[in-house]
Amino acid sequence: FLTSYLDFKGRVDNDFTMFDMIRIKFWIDRVTSDGNRVTLDIHWNRSWLTQVGTQPILATGTSKMIFEIDNGKAVLMDQVGDALFGVTP
Repeated sequence: FLTSYLDFKGRVDNDFTMFDMIRIKFWIDRVTSDGNRVTLDIHWNRSWLTQVGTQPILATGTSKMIFEIDNGKAVLMDQVGDALFGVTP
């Protein structure tokens, strides 16, 4: 898990370095829970700007965000489907 986490974190950091602005709108379509695990089914619209004044890069997608509740805090454990972040190489 740590290796995949560090790889994902590096790609997310790269997204925020590459783009001047990232805007995401998301909608929760379904929430399910099983013990201390909560799954959100979402759909989203995202736009990135590489430089102020340029045309945005647009994307839409659907994802499952899987959280584990630990001491009252939701910890993201997995994401299945279209990636919200970490999409740059």
